[in-house]
Amino acid sequence: MDRRTFIAGATAALAAPSFIRSARAATTPRLRRDVQSLAPSDPFFAKYAEAVKKMHDLPDSDPRKWRNQALIHINHCPHGKSSFVHWHRHYILNYELICGQLIGDPDFALAYWNWSAKSGIIPDPFYDLDQLNVVFWNDPSNAQSDNWNPAPVRTVGKRALPKGRGLQDDPNAGRFFTQAFIDGIQQTDQFQILTGQLETSPHNNGHVISGGGTGHMGNGMSPLDPIFWLHHCNIDRIWAEWQTPGNTTPGFNLNYDNQFVNGTGQPVRASSASALDFAAMNYTYDTLSSTVVAQQIEQLGLPKRPPGAARLAAAAKTPQILGTAADAKTVVPGVETRFTVAAAGLATNLFRQRAFLATKAPTVQRLAIGTGKILAKFSDVTAPDSAAPPIICKVFVNRQNLSPSTPATDPLCAGSFSFFGSHGAAHGHGAFYVDLSGPLHVLFTDGAVDPAKVNIQLMAVTLDAADGASASAAFKIGKVQLISA
Repeated sequence: MDRRTFIAGATAALAAPSFIRSARAATTPRLRRDVQSLAPSDPFFAKYAEAVKKMHDLPDSDPRKWRNQALIHINHCPHGKSSFVHWHRHYILNYELICGQLIGDPDFALAYWNWSAKSGIIPDPFYDLDQLNVVFWNDPSNAQSDNWNPAPVRTVGKRALPKGRGLQDDPNAGRFFTQAFIDGIQQTDQFQILTGQLETSPHNNGHVISGGGTGHMGNGMSPLDPIFWLHHCNIDRIWAEWQTPGNTTPGFNLNYDNQFVNGTGQPVRASSASALDFAAMNYTYDTLSSTVVAQQIEQLGLPKRPPGAARLAAAAKTPQILGTAADAKTVVPGVETRFTVAAAGLATNLFRQRAFLATKAPTVQRLAIGTGKILAKFSDVTAPDSAAPPIICKVFVNRQNLSPSTPATDPLCAGSFSFFGSHGAAHGHGAFYVDLSGPLHVLFTDGAVDPAKVNIQLMAVTLDAADGASASAAFKIGKVQLISA
């Protein structure tokens, strides 16, 4: 059999049910699409609106009811933990199945809120259709969980993002929702670096910017806003794209049994390990559909990756600590806070060659080559008071004359972070990861950096008063590390 005949036979075999790893063996995977690419008349919006209404109409005793689904989040979500993406994959999957069951469409798929397109707006139907408008429902939050916050959550049905204004329009974090920034997050072979950056910036900032200080999206009952589920679909898509060429995610062996219910309201068995294979969950993304088919062809015996790729990937350097500043400091909005970190081998690690698996390879696993990454890891963090106004903290490197109005577009601004799901003792604060590579390249090009130390500057601003300090919004950072990855 020649190669052409073999591939034709393999493609035909892919159509057979035995090649679909799902309980729904006779169907193709549900396809999650970019919501920014959909016309307002696309059936997705009407179907999703119908599902949201039907969830609201369920009796309080039904675990699929709208509010009960939000309570799952506040009671169990692991923000600030390494299993952040694992848990949410199960959460949105079962919610998707509930939507399909209630509207009688087993092929219903959620869409993802692509922050990188159309300035990251929330699409117009989420304002124009009552059932998708959080203001229309005005669901009360009135919830408390030690998993989230010892104090009750008291948010309301509103959005801080008005119709037509996007996440990218925010002066303190907008740049960090662009495609270039997301691509940079994915260019690592280290899961902890990927998910640390993903949660630190676009996830947390997206919640805070869209919810503001009082809207549901800004706090633990955020699933009361229908856009929440599309926000987390985008997080899941970015992880799925990173997984597809062969990057490895730890399983962690955590038990999620009975935390979720399926489309008929029955408790499901789930674990962090069972979240690793999204193809087995019978869904994919429009950015991956051709790749999933290619991977299945590979299972029939075609080459999995270019010669030598495995050897080069294995040779990739593991993250190493270049320097640490362990002097704890309090960050007050409107006031510069500086950590000076001595760095051994800064230039060597920044300009070294680094191999990683490319997420944009459509047919086979493919290595890409780039320069090194230098990240700041902020740990031992004590969050602001839970009643404080929301903040966004911008991170700069060696920036002279820094002020609260210095924008995120400044070339020496490396990133920004905010607090979401990090007040409760059970939650933990995890760590914030910010990639300093861009500013460092600028500084080395200009000869404006000491290769033996780096000044990392924090400028926190409150969302409602960017130039005003707020003592209640102050927070502490115990340690800053420079990491080569």
